[in-house]
Amino acid sequence: MPNKRKGNGKRMSSIILNPIGVGSVTGCTPIPGARPNWQCVNDYPQSLEGESYVFVDNGTQEDMYDMSTIEALQRIKITSVAVIALAERENNTQICSAEVGIRPVAATSRGAIEALTEIFVEYINTWNVNPETDDFWTIADVNAFEAGVRLISAGVGCEAQCTQIYINLTVAVLGEFITNYSPFYKDIIHKDQNYSVIAQEDYGRSLFGATTVQIRYKDPDGVTGNITGDIIDENKIIVPVSAAVNNKTGKWWFMVYAVLAGGEILKGKPFFVNVQPEWI
Repeated sequence: MPNKRKGNGKRMSSIILNPIGVGSVTGCTPIPGARPNWQCVNDYPQSLEGESYVFVDNGTQEDMYDMSTIEALQRIKITSVAVIALAERENNTQICSAEVGIRPVAATSRGAIEALTEIFVEYINTWNVNPETDDFWTIADVNAFEAGVRLISAGVGCEAQCTQIYINLTVAVLGEFITNYSPFYKDIIHKDQNYSVIAQEDYGRSLFGATTVQIRYKDPDGVTGNITGDIIDENKIIVPVSAAVNNKTGKWWFMVYAVLAGGEILKGKPFFVNVQPEWI
């Protein structure tokens, strides 16, 4: 249920997303007038109350915004998505309201209509699942959706104003930190021979359906490149290193990289990497 933001004694891991561009709907009026609407509401964690906002006077309008994205450097589970609007009404002679909204792909879902007061208050609606699919949130969902607010003013001279929009993702961290590099070095002694990089996904996540499977390498001279790999079984991958690539003797650096079907990015650890002669 929508609610005004209150503190609680339980601290949970969270990720904040801010507006970064226009979305599918732009109907409100910006202040300052020369600034795009999304830039008038993207100042979290600070707030420029009275200086930067969008508003509606005597009517109903809506803004939706493209939101910042995330890259999973940890194995995370997204347990809820909360859209938060900091809003007020300009005077107390008319009723003004606000509804926060989220648009995963093609349909906008909104929270309850909230009556605004004469001071800025945070209004929140939380979605535990994707309202368009009723499935649990994925990283791909989060990186695709828009969020925003619909403002309602019931009379001339009474502005419904919103000065800030942001999203709070509540996440559970599963497993150890996944670095964006792997300090793994290997002596390739037999220059100009075929080798394979074998990687095991240590936490049981299925690699079937991964959209990207590859290694990134750096040879002893610092030359870098990518090599596409294949899935051996549910959570193992193999990446052949051809003799044409293995043309230098010395220390080689490898980073295993996979993008799962749900959009989760795995790289470096927790993969266990072996480099061994390729067999026929």
